[in-house]
Amino acid sequence: MSRRKKTLISLLTLLVAACSFVCAGLWLFDDGPVSRSNFRRIQPGMDRDEVQSIMGGAGVPNDLGWTRHWGGDSLSPSSHWGETGNGGGEYEAWESNLHVISVWFDSQNRAREAEFFVIPVRDPSIWQRLRRFVMRG
Repeated sequence: MSRRKKTLISLLTLLVAACSFVCAGLWLFDDGPVSRSNFRRIQPGMDRDEVQSIMGGAGVPNDLGWTRHWGGDSLSPSSHWGETGNGGGEYEAWESNLHVISVWFDSQNRAREAEFFVIPVRDPSIWQRLRRFVMRG
């Protein structure tokens, strides 16, 4: 086998290994339960137990402290559904370093409104940038 063919095979092997490493990293370092995919699973009318099951447990009830922590009124939802400002019911929030999901429940403990917030990252790592680029949704 010629030297050129050996070099080409070595480069292709290295490229496949690098791509595999990046894909494995994106898969292994998932956002956890507070993710856009779980937000999409929460539907209007779901009962509180169903929402908590999707989110991996109870959220923080009736506490808007996370808004002050992550930027107050300047933070707006990137995704939203439901009857905004309809009043009544209770609120639960789930927070990670990247996202916040908030859900309002009516008096029958049914989801009536939900919001998904992307937390502004001041200096995202190369992995966060790459993951956001690949997983845009």
